[in-house]
Amino acid sequence: MKRKIVITWMCLAVSLAAAGCGTGGGGTAASETAAVSSASAEADSSLSAVSSSSESLSDRILAAPVRDGDFKIADAITLGNYKKLNLTKEVQKVTDDDITSYIASQMTPEEVQDKNASAALGDTVDIAYEGKIDGKAFDGGSSDSYDLTLGSGSFIEGFEDGVVGMKKGETKDLNLRFPDDYFSDDLAGKDVVFTVTVNAIKRTPELTDEWVKNYTNNSVATVADYRESVKESLTQQNEENAESALQGDAWNQVQEASVYHFLPKEYVDDGEKTFEANVKSEAEKYGLSLDEYIEQSGIDQETYNKQKEQNGRYAAASELLLKALVKAEKLSEDSQAYKKELQKAADLYGVSSDDLISKNGKDNVYNYVMTNVVLDRIISYANVTEKGVSSGSDESAESVNSSSQEENS
Repeated sequence: MKRKIVITWMCLAVSLAAAGCGTGGGGTAASETAAVSSASAEADSSLSAVSSSSESLSDRILAAPVRDGDFKIADAITLGNYKKLNLTKEVQKVTDDDITSYIASQMTPEEVQDKNASAALGDTVDIAYEGKIDGKAFDGGSSDSYDLTLGSGSFIEGFEDGVVGMKKGETKDLNLRFPDDYFSDDLAGKDVVFTVTVNAIKRTPELTDEWVKNYTNNSVATVADYRESVKESLTQQNEENAESALQGDAWNQVQEASVYHFLPKEYVDDGEKTFEANVKSEAEKYGLSLDEYIEQSGIDQETYNKQKEQNGRYAAASELLLKALVKAEKLSEDSQAYKKELQKAADLYGVSSDDLISKNGKDNVYNYVMTNVVLDRIISYANVTEKGVSSGSDESAESVNSSSQEENS
């Protein structure tokens, strides 16, 4: 199920590392306090200090005054350089290990039917167990059915090794000792006897042509063909990840070079409303109210309010930057670039462009689509170096010369 497009746009456009797309906020308590006092004291003036290179972008946005009423984009923001950026696109190469790991993640352990089979490292065993100290059971030390992957290190030392070699239906006493630094003081350093019964042994099946046919509903016939299809899928995913990272870098560079004189209050308010709507949506997934969700997240109302304000400011800054770029590039909804990107978005969500707008709202769709159009334009102006990256090192690099400014204007 695809989330509403507004969330996707927020993650794309609000690209500050401090902002993120969840409930977490950036900055320190000191910077948050500075933001509030600065906004209050200097709401009616444009601060040249906002562009100080000694301050981070996050600090500058948090310190920018918030102004209510009508405004001109040019008065609120001085657009930074967005042409001829130096960008690097790093595409992670797909290795044989990547393919093997992915396939393993798709193979669900199946119960072993051979009654003489013994549990081995890597198997998942359904066990019943009861732990006793000095002959007495203790709280949390027993279960009638627990899935344990042998070799995972989930239980205390010696437990999993003791289960290795056991057969279905077998019962065994394991004489063990809790570590001296065990988290429970009542159990730390104590001798314990676990009585363990194996209810079932589950084992990952072998990767065979037969398994591939069953898993893919006969769309792929052999292991070799399946590995190749996985490689193609992972390669495409890595390419998309690299493109997203490239877009984020381009956006951040332009935003870093821009000067925010003030943030329009209506933009900040909209950003806060979107943030709260997203948090409420998350809370509803767990059947919680907003207040309950905030409490269970381990933060107080004051901290939540600061996070909401921060995210509102980050969203407002991105909104300003987008509008400034659209104006500078003389873009509009009537342009071919916009119409093409709108259709791409609709295809991605499997709906018509009209339905996309109807379900998500015109403004949300516009922001999402126009952000992509603007980023494509910025990247087309840039000097982009592509690198194939494997195992943390650059294996190859190729400089890609972008189209000239005149060709794209």
